[in-house]
Amino acid sequence: MSQILEMAAEGKATELREGLRRRALGSLYYFSKVLCSYDKIVPHFHMPLCLDIQNSIDIRKRGYLWPRKHFKSTIIAKSYPHWRLCGGGLQDTMPQIMELETEELLKFYKTYPDKDPRNLRIGIVGETGDVAEKDLKDIKDRTLNNELFRWLFPEMIPENTGAIKWTESEIVLPRSKS
Repeated sequence: MSQILEMAAEGKATELREGLRRRALGSLYYFSKVLCSYDKIVPHFHMPLCLDIQNSIDIRKRGYLWPRKHFKSTIIAKSYPHWRLCGGGLQDTMPQIMELETEELLKFYKTYPDKDPRNLRIGIVGETGDVAEKDLKDIKDRTLNNELFRWLFPEMIPENTGAIKWTESEIVLPRSKS
């Protein structure tokens, strides 16, 4: 990550940010591997799962049966919800949003709140409430503490985390409608 920030400091920030953001929104696998830093996922095993999830976004009820310790929850419960809230999966249906800078993007979302992926409601379910809360904690931590994520998706960062709802079991990210 330090190499990325060094390139940005050299004056290539806009091109670098656009390329990384486009790649992250275009690939759940890339988002999981690079932005979420899940280094144990590998392309030959996890890429098919990520592609299947991406290609079945419109299917509301789906399930994946994989053995324990194969990182399915890491991808499905931790990466996928965050990827969707950032706009992952929308580049085919709304390619124009990929070109907008943060200020323009926020104006677009304010004008067309139905197009704002931050308005999605996503429930994270685990075998226990503690498991689901642990998955949610990863999303919270990434939003607040991951420098690369914060640089690529500033529209996802709450202005004042003390003034919004952040509990063990619920977070409310910035959105254009309630």
